[in-house]
Amino acid sequence: MRYLIHHWRGQFGLLHAFLINTVLIYVALVFCLLWLGRTTALPVLLGIAIFFIWFVWALVGTARSSLHAIANWRTNRAAALSAIVLLLLLAGLVYLVWLDVVFLAQDILSANYGLPRPLFAPAGRNILVPWQWTTGLAS
Repeated sequence: MRYLIHHWRGQFGLLHAFLINTVLIYVALVFCLLWLGRTTALPVLLGIAIFFIWFVWALVGTARSSLHAIANWRTNRAAALSAIVLLLLLAGLVYLVWLDVVFLAQDILSANYGLPRPLFAPAGRNILVPWQWTTGLAS
């Protein structure tokens, strides 16, 4: 429990907060969700809830670690610059997680419940990526 609180408060270093608590756990959770997607709906919904709880925890803790490094820029300017880059990476991660959630939801719903793909999203294209939009019906 103490580990969770330390990360939430941003008390870990930038490298630890990002690589272990964000990237490593993210990859593990995505693989677990893909595996759970082949089972019934209840484990999938539980896995998605755990994913969102983890994502908020990881995002807040890593952002706070970055803000602590920026606040101490006079003592360590390299860490402050790294923290700024890390905050930009976190913004990109939010976008990628959104795309993953949409992809997983489409995959799970179409595999388990036979629901069609969304309108204007042909197979292999994502409805949230503007350069992949079409004007025709889904194929």
